[in-house]
Amino acid sequence: MPTMEIDLNDFKQLFESVQALHKRLDAFEQAHAAQLALNAQLNADNNKLFSAITNLQKRLDSLESASAPGTTSAASAPTGIPAHPTQHQQAPTQHAPAQQPRAKASQWVQILQRPAAETLKRRREHAIRALQPPRPAIDSPTYTVLHLHRAHRMSHVAYRATLAAIGIDSKRILDVTFPARNISTILIHIDYQDEILRLLNDGKISQAADFNPLDHKHIADPQFKNMAPPQLTRIAAALHTDHCIRTVRYIKKHTVAGVIKFFLSQKWIPVVTAQDLSSELLPRPAKRSVDPRSTVGQLLMQPAFADQLCQPVTHDAFGNVVDSTAMDITEEFHPDADDSDPEETQE
Repeated sequence: MPTMEIDLNDFKQLFESVQALHKRLDAFEQAHAAQLALNAQLNADNNKLFSAITNLQKRLDSLESASAPGTTSAASAPTGIPAHPTQHQQAPTQHAPAQQPRAKASQWVQILQRPAAETLKRRREHAIRALQPPRPAIDSPTYTVLHLHRAHRMSHVAYRATLAAIGIDSKRILDVTFPARNISTILIHIDYQDEILRLLNDGKISQAADFNPLDHKHIADPQFKNMAPPQLTRIAAALHTDHCIRTVRYIKKHTVAGVIKFFLSQKWIPVVTAQDLSSELLPRPAKRSVDPRSTVGQLLMQPAFADQLCQPVTHDAFGNVVDSTAMDITEEFHPDADDSDPEETQE
């Protein structure tokens, strides 16, 4: 009978592994028991909360029915609570927390009763303008700029927010630029010029009416300090033209043509630059040849249709237009024909 050799080291490692597994199993059982106890505690707490919510709902319903119009104070008092407490009885004060749901409900009512957002009003005005007849074509530009003062340096977003704080709608402003120190320029449509000026006057905000964006005195770069005035004038014009080009690239596509026309009227950009911007930002659609698959094209290509157009128009005895393919008028259908039946005449 063969003998089996047992390595003591392997047996020892196996025994240690079994002990480790037993320890892990014991720890798992303890954690499982703790989790079961926690679940039982949570279920008990949930039941208590559910019962408390049910009681509060009942009290709230009773208070709402008591506060309904046409009920007396004695009839509206809950069961067990006297309508008029005596000296030894205090008035119930536990119904105060029950008023919180009604307060929350009133908050939601206020939210629902808020006026419509300004966006809806703006969209309605846009729809009304779109349904109006087109305006007659005019040579004058439809856009303009307003030069305003600026107390300190600020970003474009901050400046738009500042204008919105005094009531100027940011959507009405196409672009904001800072052509010089403490000066800002807004590009707007002429239809909103009166409204914006009214808001500025209400806020006692004055314009920089004497500001000239082409004046070389507004160049603040120290590297141009020692140049002659003619050179500075050219540099100022180039800087302002660059501002105009950036504005044209920034605004929406449907306003590009009108803004370019305004810049040309002010001589702020050259004609060649305006043409290049128009070609780049407003590409014209390619010309298409006549589609032979169209119904009109097929009709015009048919010889029979052309011959039919050349045929003279014929009329009947009453002056009505008749088709050439219609049945010819015989004696039987002629208005002067005899009304007698031909069979009767033969008899």
